[in-house]
Amino acid sequence: MALRLRPAGTTEQLPADKLAIGDLVLVRPGERVTCDGTIEEDTSALDESPVTGESIQVARGPGEAVVAGPINADGVLRVVGTLKAKHAGVLVL
Repeated sequence: MALRLRPAGTTEQLPADKLAIGDLVLVRPGERVTCDGTIEEDTSALDESPVTGESIQVARGPGEAVVAGPINADGVLRVVGTLKAKHAGVLVL
């Protein structure tokens, strides 16, 4: 499930496969990044071990690319989806 931010500032929970390119997705601490995209706002450490196998968390911030799969460790991220494809049960925007 993904938490899409609406233009009015409210959120909507929906299946990741219903996201569209350009959607703004909120990723809270402890949640999995549900789409490939670019971080628009905020910074956080991401546990990328589900994707890369690397056990050290990686700091990510505005303008940086993220892929679907990592777990957000501490900050709240806003990610703009950039590519759409279905991959391993996780939507890759």
